[in-house]
Amino acid sequence: SFTEYGLPPTAVAAILGNFWVESGGDEFGDLDPKATNGVAEGIAQWEASRLLELKQFATDNQQHGGFDTLRCQIEWVIMELGEEYKSAMGVKEITNIADAAVFWQHRYEKNAYETNGGEKVPSKYIVQNEVMNKRLHEDRRVHHALRIYKQFTSAKVRRENG
Repeated sequence: SFTEYGLPPTAVAAILGNFWVESGGDEFGDLDPKATNGVAEGIAQWEASRLLELKQFATDNQQHGGFDTLRCQIEWVIMELGEEYKSAMGVKEITNIADAAVFWQHRYEKNAYETNGGEKVPSKYIVQNEVMNKRLHEDRRVHHALRIYKQFTSAKVRRENG
């Protein structure tokens, strides 16, 4: 899991909130490593060269399962965070869950911007003193990150007190 790699609960919730939306959890109720829109696949909806690299990673690291397994995709994310997407690791330093979810969306997902009449819509979030434009489904990502954080931390409290 992401906590094994030193990511705090806030960062894990931010990441999972994004993956929840990317993989269709809004509609189907869970992370789906087999999610596809015909072009992109997996929990992060990788496409083009990133999808090909994920598939090659799965072939080279069969101990993680096929490319369409959750374990393989999480290991792939961790690998990407150590390389090309290193800046997304800044999510570890953000203590506000909503800000962390938006930060992850901008640094890792890098999905399309929301527009109004061809103009980018400003985000209501200012993350690490950076004014941002809103990317698609920002509010849903934040909603799920908050929900996951509450679920994750209340379950941890129950385990520690139970």
